Amino acid sequence: MSDIAISGLSIHLGLGANSRKILDNVGFTVASGQCFGLVGESGSGKSTILRCMALLLDSWSGSITVGGSDIREL
Repeated sequence: MSDIAISGLSIHLGLGANSRKILDNVGFTVASGQCFGLVGESGSGKSTILRCMALLLDSWSGSITVGGSDIREL
């Protein structure tokens, strides 16, 4: 099992003048063996964070690591 760490995650949607920052500087760590619940109001970005973790979005900055390895390099 591996730790999951998100640090400084910021997400933009749209292009150019229509680009909007929808999440700013999100961070959390889930240690191996821990249970973690990502909760919040509808539209707060829970699914969007998970889409970044699954590499389904590429319009984000920050760091997402699994077991110390950057997910963009896996």
